[in-house]
Amino acid sequence: MELGLAGRRAVVTGGSKGIGKAIAGELMGEGAAVTICSRHPGELGATAAELMKQAASETAGTVLAMPCDVTDPGQVTEFVDAASAAMGGIDILVNNAGAARPGQFATLTDDDWHTDIETKLFSQIRCTGPHCRTCGRAVRRGSSTSTPFMGVIPTRSSSRRRSTGLPASASPRLFPWSWAVRESW
Repeated sequence: MELGLAGRRAVVTGGSKGIGKAIAGELMGEGAAVTICSRHPGELGATAAELMKQAASETAGTVLAMPCDVTDPGQVTEFVDAASAAMGGIDILVNNAGAARPGQFATLTDDDWHTDIETKLFSQIRCTGPHCRTCGRAVRRGSSTSTPFMGVIPTRSSSRRRSTGLPASASPRLFPWSWAVRESW
């Protein structure tokens, strides 16, 4: 499928495995240069090598892997600045980082709630804020578990629902670029 992404520059948070890795691979397959990050530095090299092998063709894009814990504001600034410098700018931002904190409502601690909100909501604010105001597209990858019936992961349901409102509240007057919201099932 030709999506017109050849030559575009993309950042994918949480890109070392799972959906983030798959998104990075698809972007590369369309000819985009991709920078992925993960808080698991040991996984990044292997993921980058695998993505390059999968995308080996004349039209495939490139991949750069950098460690970054998106809950750390300083690391986010360094990562986004380095990714932008390495690629010559950022056209696409995919906010994908996230991890589930399973447990029943009564057993979750304040730390569980704070960690989940830092990972899923504040990481999007930090990545999308002043660092990517020139992006052409920002994608907030959601989850069907943001629906209230998922009582087994209440932190995830709550923080995903909060992050769904972020694109709507980032009005065109504040951010002159467009948002694409994709809910994953």
